[in-house]
Amino acid sequence: MRDLSPDLLAIQEADRNWPRSAGVDHCCELAAALDMQGFFSPNLQGDWLAGRVVHQFGIALLWKGVAEDVLGLGLPAVPGREHRGLARLHMERGGRKLVFATTHFGRSAPERLSQARFVADWLRAIDRPAILAGDFNMTPGSPEYRVLASCASDITAGLNLVTFPGDVPDPQRDYVFTTGGLAVGAVQTAEGDASDHRPVVVELLPPD
Repeated sequence: MRDLSPDLLAIQEADRNWPRSAGVDHCCELAAALDMQGFFSPNLQGDWLAGRVVHQFGIALLWKGVAEDVLGLGLPAVPGREHRGLARLHMERGGRKLVFATTHFGRSAPERLSQARFVADWLRAIDRPAILAGDFNMTPGSPEYRVLASCASDITAGLNLVTFPGDVPDPQRDYVFTTGGLAVGAVQTAEGDASDHRPVVVELLPPD
């Protein structure tokens, strides 16, 4: 990540105070290491006991500069399955107001379709250009993909990107969608062993 020097970073499957990751707050650690600001939005929370720090699991946004507003939203859930969410921030970048968001969809097709419809409605209601990046657990052309593609541009479309698993990647699960006619340059994946997914790296071009 230091080599890539991102201005905006979308993280999924981030831990906070979880014993399996030595109690590290992934969002804070990454933000400090990359000299960025960070926001963690928990989707799961462990058992609460008096005097003990609750462990959490969720998604995170990292950015350089100043954010106007940051918050997390819950997505439609299926009883008995992992809760899913969306985190978003408002900021000004290159003289234009933007929304940057990340999400992590569920594992079942009906769950993803419900979540895609929710996010599509959210995107349509935004009054500024948006960038939505994340692990959608979907394949190109699936019903949930078509729902999102009906209201946003998949800037990875037609590139045959392979993002999962990271060591021998095969199907694309990770996407970047934009709205508002944002101009995009190079789109590619980066190799590395820090995750079981390969990062999708996007160059956002300045306005004309």
